[in-house]
Amino acid sequence: MSLNSHPVRRTVVVAGPSEAAAAIAAAGAVVVGIEDAASHEPEVLLARPGPWPTPLPSWTGGLRWVHLAAGGPEAYPPGLLRARLVTSSRSLHAPQVAERVLYALLSDLNQGLWVDGPWAPGDHRPAPRRLAGSTVGLVGLGLVGTAVARRLLPLGVRVRGIRRRPAAPIPGAQLVNGVELARDVTELLATSDAVVLAAPATAATGKMIGASVLGFAKPGLHLINVGAGGVLDHDAVREALDEGGVRLVTLDVTDPAPPPAGHWLYEHPRVRLSPAAAGTSTHVEAGVITHFLDNLDRWRNGRPLLDQVEPVEPVAVESVRRVDAPVRR
Repeated sequence: MSLNSHPVRRTVVVAGPSEAAAAIAAAGAVVVGIEDAASHEPEVLLARPGPWPTPLPSWTGGLRWVHLAAGGPEAYPPGLLRARLVTSSRSLHAPQVAERVLYALLSDLNQGLWVDGPWAPGDHRPAPRRLAGSTVGLVGLGLVGTAVARRLLPLGVRVRGIRRRPAAPIPGAQLVNGVELARDVTELLATSDAVVLAAPATAATGKMIGASVLGFAKPGLHLINVGAGGVLDHDAVREALDEGGVRLVTLDVTDPAPPPAGHWLYEHPRVRLSPAAAGTSTHVEAGVITHFLDNLDRWRNGRPLLDQVEPVEPVAVESVRRVDAPVRR
């Protein structure tokens, strides 16, 4: 899409708190709420995650640019993202998500250390396992995957991964020195103590981690999903947990989200759930407005916008094999 210069005053539809609207108006834009959008023919939308009506309002058809407050497009209807320029806030969310992944790994390895009363001399708790010397696999080496890698490598962790289009990574996600590329996802699971799913939801990645792939998991695997809920086949995960092929699952995203009341994910003793909170913090929320204003200035002046989102149908994760799982003995 062409990025020619745009007039200084643009209508911006704000789907968010009043402070966002005030900051954007202070930057010289015309700001209207969703309820008033139809009468203003808006061209730009700052979209926060949340339910959208079906069908989408007719005014969304005239949008030329949509900026997502979230780190990716999974929480938005595909119709909002087609045939227009789309940007996200992923560069803001990636460092926060990486910190949550590090917490998930360390909290698992250091369970049972704390006491709530006196202890006798020599009454030591079981020694925790070490993160250093372990292998962590990354499914997806975009901004989140590379942010995770940069935090793990200095700790002495062996980091392996698979990525889409190795020859043309997205801006800001160049392969980190020290990360080993695995041949395919089955080899990655077979050689990793923990695997972090950081791949987006696409037609090609739907349930890519299913029974045929989980059958290759290294015994004791810790599976962490901070990418998209649809990448993981939850029924296959349950079977792998119950049969011992996977030791622990940490999920920040699910499909559906949230799971319905009474769902097994809430009750399984080796599942840890968080409500899509890995990328959130007070720092990130404040940064979304600043990030949007930076892109708004670029929009006005015909410069490339930051954190552009790929088309609705991105290329699948490279080298994903769907093969029959080995027979467990």
